[in-house]
Amino acid sequence: MTAPIIQLIRHGESIANAGGISRTPACIPLSEKGQKQALVLADQFPKPPDLIVISAFIRTHQTAAPLLQKYPHVPVETWPVHEFTYLAHHSYNNTTEAQRTPAAKAYWNRLDPDYCDGPGAESFADFIARADALMAKLATQTHSHISIFTHSFFISAVQWRSLNPQAEVNADFIRGYLDFRLKNPVENAHPLPFQR
Repeated sequence: MTAPIIQLIRHGESIANAGGISRTPACIPLSEKGQKQALVLADQFPKPPDLIVISAFIRTHQTAAPLLQKYPHVPVETWPVHEFTYLAHHSYNNTTEAQRTPAAKAYWNRLDPDYCDGPGAESFADFIARADALMAKLATQTHSHISIFTHSFFISAVQWRSLNPQAEVNADFIRGYLDFRLKNPVENAHPLPFQR
């Protein structure tokens, strides 16, 4: 039996990635470069996947759009594979990534998996629970090729969790996750294979 193809695909470059101002995490669109990356990505698919999965965030919709135009018959589903929003929404409103850096550093310095920064944010433990849920869901899928349009923090979480499936989600787990992210950066609009 042929192993299924599962691709984790980070969205194309977003306005926030390019240093622009954000309103809320869900509403950040692609930059002009990100739109071009989405077109190039679609050209890399000589055959359609059996299922396209997107997050609820607009930048994954925009990244998947050229592929959906190329293969309009492919079913699309929205799963909870959105980015880790660890800062409260008020920290995002009309700020750049650089302006959010002090708050981001303060969050990660806590190393507290259960801490929630406020409205619109989730805890690290809940974030990893979403990664666990994705892996459990993939284990039940019968599709032979699934392309999942998601985000860099989430992709890193799935990869790190798959390497440490039984590990307790504690301060050491967070340290390991951050070190793993640093050593394994996720490129925009670049499919990564995942073994379920």
